[in-house]
Amino acid sequence: MKTAVKNLMILSAATLVLGLAATQSAEAGHKRSFGVSAGWGGGGAAFGFSYSRGYRHHGHHRPFIPAPVIVAAPVHNHYVPVSPRRIWVEPVYQQQFVGYDCNGQPIYRTVCVNQGYWRTVY
Repeated sequence: MKTAVKNLMILSAATLVLGLAATQSAEAGHKRSFGVSAGWGGGGAAFGFSYSRGYRHHGHHRPFIPAPVIVAAPVHNHYVPVSPRRIWVEPVYQQQFVGYDCNGQPIYRTVCVNQGYWRTVY
């Protein structure tokens, strides 16, 4: 049992030294973290470590600032209801050639091409 604890402590110390060396050699602007855990419990010795490289960013890092929320009153419009109007569209007349009279003069008659009607305008 004493040998297992001794080996665990040596391994923890070696991992801690390696972790510190890796953290010290990290480039500027890179966030790295390193953790070591060791313990003794009813199930025996336990050992663990973690290492994180973090994230890389180029240039300046600005914190996230949410945009302000602008609450405006709703626009209230009044609409005047438009009542439909009826207008009269005049009929369309056209003169058509019918023939010649006894003196040789042309004869025309007036014909209704399109009848007048009521149109609804809004």
